[in-house]
Amino acid sequence: MKDIGLVGVPFSGKSTLFTALTRSGSHGGQANVAVVSVPDHRLGVLTEMERSKKTVAAQVRFVDVPGGVSSAQGIAKLREVEALAVVVRSFGVDADPAEELATVRGDLLLADLAVVDSALHKAEKRAKGKPSAEADALRAAHAALETETPLRDAKLEPEVVAELRGIAPLTLKPEVVVANLEEGTEVPASLADGAVGVFASIEAETAEMDAHEARALLEEFGVLPRAGSHHVPHDR
Repeated sequence: MKDIGLVGVPFSGKSTLFTALTRSGSHGGQANVAVVSVPDHRLGVLTEMERSKKTVAAQVRFVDVPGGVSSAQGIAKLREVEALAVVVRSFGVDADPAEELATVRGDLLLADLAVVDSALHKAEKRAKGKPSAEADALRAAHAALETETPLRDAKLEPEVVAELRGIAPLTLKPEVVVANLEEGTEVPASLADGAVGVFASIEAETAEMDAHEARALLEEFGVLPRAGSHHVPHDR
């Protein structure tokens, strides 16, 4: 099972996305956690081929934390996940998704710099002037973060990365950028390559609908092609 943390500035729509992804409610002031199965049509084929009595889908645990990286509780919860999804608002005339992304990434860097600085101080005290792989790894991480380089991009040696796992740096985790779009729009060109687009508010509306009603609504907004149509939907 993979754990993915949703992070974003206030009003980016990360909690709405949590509802859309998990089909469960999001409650303010507390960490919201939900496990969902990953749909895969190949599972049915494999089950039939193997004559298996049980079909087990891959699962993902999504975590939406209050305050994101602006609170100690949020940072602690995010350090527990395996990957981050950075949600940026890409709807409204005042939207600046690239600036939001830069803000979140800056906050993640500062959070890591603080924990690395503290861990380095303790590691040097323990080493008492003797060679220390732990202290060397933390120094390498500190140097990268001071130049505003995320640790995943710092080209650290595998042994350094292994030493850092204990403090669970946020910028060492895989990251995906999610553009929260309004219907009829696409992922802004200002975002990094590989960003994906979602219509979080529309998808969240379908959370409590049956499959037929949900599809009808998504077709109406152009999120899904209408039955019999050859229209290719926008990137989601």
